[in-house]
Amino acid sequence: MSQKTNSHKKLGFSVPENYFSTSKTQILDVIRNEKSTAPPVLHFKPWLLQLAAVFVLALATTWFLRQSNEKFNSFDALLLDSLVIEDDDFPDWYEENYVLNDID
Repeated sequence: MSQKTNSHKKLGFSVPENYFSTSKTQILDVIRNEKSTAPPVLHFKPWLLQLAAVFVLALATTWFLRQSNEKFNSFDALLLDSLVIEDDDFPDWYEENYVLNDID
């Protein structure tokens, strides 16, 4: 036992009085005084968010224009086909080609 008590004198290390009782309270005081800030879940750079918004807007615009073009193209086909058909035959032709096809 005397070796343990003498070794701290040789090494130059000694534990201050009440170190273990006061160190815990000091550490807890420091932790309490720190403001806890939650790290952001997803951290993106602002330019990356702007780029993503532009990309989504471009995709939505492309999709919207394609939807309106498909409707416009079918209407154009109806107009062009109706120019070839005579006026007397038009109701029968329209019913056969467009009304009955939509039912199926």
